Amino acid sequence: MLILLFITPAACWRLKIRRDLRFLLIPPSIFFTAAIASGLNIGLRHILPIFPFLIIIAAVTAWQLASRSRAGLGIVVALFALEVISSLHTFPNYITYANQLAGGAGNAHRYMTDSSVDWDQGIAQLATYLSTRGITDCWLASRASDAELEYYGIPCRPLLAGFGYRLGRPAADFPGVVTGTILISANEAAGQAWGPDELNPYRQFYDTQSNEIVGNSILVFNGRFDVSLASAMNHAVRARQLAAEKRWTEAEQEARAGLALASDSAEMNARLCLVLRDSGKTAEAAQYCETAMAIAHKRHPEYSLRRMPSVAAVAALKD
Repeated sequence: MLILLFITPAACWRLKIRRDLRFLLIPPSIFFTAAIASGLNIGLRHILPIFPFLIIIAAVTAWQLASRSRAGLGIVVALFALEVISSLHTFPNYITYANQLAGGAGNAHRYMTDSSVDWDQGIAQLATYLSTRGITDCWLASRASDAELEYYGIPCRPLLAGFGYRLGRPAADFPGVVTGTILISANEAAGQAWGPDELNPYRQFYDTQSNEIVGNSILVFNGRFDVSLASAMNHAVRARQLAAEKRWTEAEQEARAGLALASDSAEMNARLCLVLRDSGKTAEAAQYCETAMAIAHKRHPEYSLRRMPSVAAVAALKD
């Protein structure tokens, strides 16, 4: 369809239908312009109304090419054949569909995130992948629940997922360095729930070429990897839980364990600050609050001060 739309001016401009084509362009142009001006950007769903018009225009172009000459008919047949091949090549992972201009479905995670790539639809395929290769020692960062992993018989030990961190659901303890088979879902690698660059504890997996990709949504790595920031975040979630239960000694221990793993993290400093402040140690808390704010203002402040829970809480205290 993209190719047909691109050649529409050349194929149809001199025909009597050009006025009708211009009319068909008006609604999608207005809607698309409005969408560009909007601050809302969470997927293609917001411009779906433009497609009926574009499909009609592409269909008219295909008809014009096919009816003019054998060469034109050959072009249309070739385009349809290419689409069929592209679709079959993607089967059965249509959630991650990307055309060949983007490198195919296996490359979709380089351009998209969230429901366009990874909603844990690859978990069943992952179970088959691990079983057929006899892999039982592995680590997995995915927002799939423990019940899902148990149901599909996935033996991997869980790493902290972004949504688990946001919702206050820690994983079982894991070290700052992990070895063996490491499985990272596309959304975790892209930092959908974590943030950009160094705020994402799994950024290295996005920047590194994976050994394989399962279901076009789960990246497979083998080796030794530093996940100390993810481990620190896991301690921070535990500190948050324990503080909510007013178990201050344990909460402080968890917060300090997280800070020891990632002392340059605004989130770790802010979490310890909040635990100390809420437990009555306000004087000691102040230094960690100051450190947290200093780091947050240097590292993506537009994200850190709003989206990182404990940093946002400390920023609110300052206000």
